[in-house]
Amino acid sequence: MTPPGILLVALPPTALELARQAAQAAFPQREVIVLPDLHAALQVPPASAPQLLVLGDPGLPVVAEASQVLEKTGLPRWAIVAMGAGESDVAETVPMAEWSPPLLARVFRATLLQHELLWENLRLRGDMKTVARRVSHDMRTPIGCIYTTADMLPELDAASLVELGGVIKQSAREISQIIDRVGFVLQASVDSALFSTVKMGPVVEQVLKDLDPAIKKAGAVVVPPVTWPEVIGVVSWLQVIWRDLLDNALQHGGPAPRITLTWERTADSCRFAVTDNGSGVSAGRLAALFGPFDQLHDIRESGIGLAIVHRLTSLQGGSCGYEKTPQGGACFHFTIPVIATGVN
Repeated sequence: MTPPGILLVALPPTALELARQAAQAAFPQREVIVLPDLHAALQVPPASAPQLLVLGDPGLPVVAEASQVLEKTGLPRWAIVAMGAGESDVAETVPMAEWSPPLLARVFRATLLQHELLWENLRLRGDMKTVARRVSHDMRTPIGCIYTTADMLPELDAASLVELGGVIKQSAREISQIIDRVGFVLQASVDSALFSTVKMGPVVEQVLKDLDPAIKKAGAVVVPPVTWPEVIGVVSWLQVIWRDLLDNALQHGGPAPRITLTWERTADSCRFAVTDNGSGVSAGRLAALFGPFDQLHDIRESGIGLAIVHRLTSLQGGSCGYEKTPQGGACFHFTIPVIATGVN
């Protein structure tokens, strides 16, 4: 997958050539995009990582406007360098006397690194808030159920004890699931993962095997494609993504759901989809779908599962989304970078 682009905006010819040389020296693997103005930069699709925005002597109002552009996650979208004489608190400025490719390359690298560290810091702070507020709230109900049931035990007969024993086990499973899922996504976010070429077929087969009891209980039919592609990713993360999306389809796909798994190749990624024949997502819930994990403390209606899908696809350089099918069902999809054209 091509790394996020370097955006060169409204640069005069001399500055443009020097900035292009510096960008290619600092980030040889990144695409350099030349744009006429800030409005054109806003039309460039957002990336899963910070982008560098280089402005040509823009003036403070333009710099201020650029600094206020946010990602859907609420994080500032661009690391900003201004090639001009002015000074700014929100952008690194380089006066004309210092315009040389080696110096500009150092400024570009340092500015983008600083912005990446800002992203990381803000995201981790959001993760901590989510764990402290949202997750503790989600665990309160099953814990309260265990307490209530324990108070009733001395007064119950044998048959009632067996029934309430099941209630306690279910509550304990819910608590364990929350701990496991939250612990997994936090560990994935702070540890450096070893990416490799992954055959998606065996990944999905294992997830379907694990979910077989739930699939049978729901009376569901899961229809996979005949072949699967290879992608660049992390096996355990991909397993969690598929499990969460399939769990979601089993829960909300209607009675005896028919769940179809598909994929298609794009220029540098594969787009995977889980489609069911249920009633789809109501309009009132659309805005909260795939709420970023680090914002779950503020997004009360978003489930943890889709937030985990959002985080794990982002960590692998992909994206995720939802659309309603022509028949009215739900289609949840995600993209993962690829390196191979063959299928297994």
